[in-house]
Amino acid sequence: MASTSYDQTSTASASTSPPTTRWDVFLSFRGLDTRNTFTDHLHKALIRTGIRTYKDDPELHRGEVISRSLPQAIQDSKIYIVVLSKNYATSSWCLEELEEILDCHIKTKRLIIPVFYYIDPSVVRHQTQRFETAFINHQTRYDAEKVNRWRHTLNEIADFKGYHVSKDRSQADIIDEVVNGIVLKINPRTLYVAKYPIGMDSRVEGITALFNSGTSEGVKRIGIHGMGGLAKQPSPKLCITKTISDFREVAS
Repeated sequence: MASTSYDQTSTASASTSPPTTRWDVFLSFRGLDTRNTFTDHLHKALIRTGIRTYKDDPELHRGEVISRSLPQAIQDSKIYIVVLSKNYATSSWCLEELEEILDCHIKTKRLIIPVFYYIDPSVVRHQTQRFETAFINHQTRYDAEKVNRWRHTLNEIADFKGYHVSKDRSQADIIDEVVNGIVLKINPRTLYVAKYPIGMDSRVEGITALFNSGTSEGVKRIGIHGMGGLAKQPSPKLCITKTISDFREVAS
């Protein structure tokens, strides 16, 4: 079973991943299996979170040769999510696309996240079950060198850490984990609080005065109103204790 971890040794560093990438995520999948189910839900969750996602659907293209714009889209993406379903290997387009993804990963060390959709990673690694049938058909249509490259690509992809979708877990939970993990990878922001915040004392005195007004009995509430992004939430370093006179900064 695939591990649910992003702790991948090949994760891109700032020095190897160009800052001008157009897409945060490139989404590879077999539309026949997951277009209107898992992939659709994952795509919408990524978009809602503000993650720029390139969604390619081979079934919407004519012919079996990938377009010239597709390798560029792959190169312009920071992370690759590959939804490996039972019919993934039947599509020569998907296999060509996957080969481009692996090649770009080797060159740039960007992250590949496989999602094994109701399929065991060993099936992908060794091309058994429907993958075996798919390759029997490919061998009658394509030269041996191309088919062997596809086999090697699937074998490599199966070794990446990713997610296993099965009846044992909620797909919604898995999608949340995938999206949250990607957010941390592409936007690892941390809140900075100055050691000596300028202008804080006067604000604290104003709030203290509000607490001291009128009776000191019972519970008092103060609402802070303002535009979003103005840091209205209290800093972890500040604590209002249960006594009015004991409103102070607590060192962390």
